[in-house]
Amino acid sequence: MLEELVTSVPVVEERKKHSLLGIISFSLAIFSFILLFVILVFVGYHTLVSSGLPENEILYFFVGMIIILLLVIVLISMIVGILGILEKNRRKLFGILGVSIDVVMILLVVSLFIIGSMD
Repeated sequence: MLEELVTSVPVVEERKKHSLLGIISFSLAIFSFILLFVILVFVGYHTLVSSGLPENEILYFFVGMIIILLLVIVLISMIVGILGILEKNRRKLFGILGVSIDVVMILLVVSLFIIGSMD
């Protein structure tokens, strides 16, 4: 009788925890997305106010350097996200979200470079 009662109790599986690497990847991806948005708003505002390229071209040099730094952050985030996805016994949600945002960011920055070079 006792054996039947013990065997009939459902076994509750331990919940998987989120991958720390996935959370880091997602955080870096969100940070880089916000940074790109701020840069685009800043450049757009400067272009509208000065009605074209301003005389101070050093500003655009620094903006370009920040975008290159942004790409480095995105690549690091992508690598960390892939490592988070490959972790065993962990949830993969944040890793997948981080890598997805990183892919969108890379495509967006590359398309901005292509559009900028069409002059």
